[in-house]
Amino acid sequence: KIKGKLIGIAPGGARNPGQEFSLKRWAFERYAKLIKELEKKHTVILFGGKDDIVLTHKILSMDDGLHPINIAGLYSLKKSLAIMKYCDLFITHDSGALHLSYSMNVPIVALFGPTPASRFAPPGSTVIESRTEGCPNYTIYGKSKNIDCMSGISVNDVMEKVNKKI
Repeated sequence: KIKGKLIGIAPGGARNPGQEFSLKRWAFERYAKLIKELEKKHTVILFGGKDDIVLTHKILSMDDGLHPINIAGLYSLKKSLAIMKYCDLFITHDSGALHLSYSMNVPIVALFGPTPASRFAPPGSTVIESRTEGCPNYTIYGKSKNIDCMSGISVNDVMEKVNKKI
């Protein structure tokens, strides 16, 4: 049974052919804290591909009290999108899942650190940009300085935006 709203989260991704850009991902610990906050009133579902299975399990291992529905790696892209369209809100960083949730007309809270939201955020997204000095710092060549830009986004920042959206 669904409690409250159905909120999708994609904590992984940020991989493109020939490029692994994990600096675009928010910290696992922050995703764990966010899930804990959201589960007080809502149902959370974790999305991801086969490459994200270990990552989602790592997040869930950080707190025994976390009980989201974890579908990372379980379904094809087509089936995952069919599930995604039922989400009342989708939270993720700059990744393929961000753009897929936009294509499903799901309201989005998008986290941006090293990449500029002005260039990569889907229209109408609720964007949270890092306040870390020197960010965004992504170049047109797909490179970024090794700065943890995502640390400039707190769980409270995300919850504030989520509460305004739902």
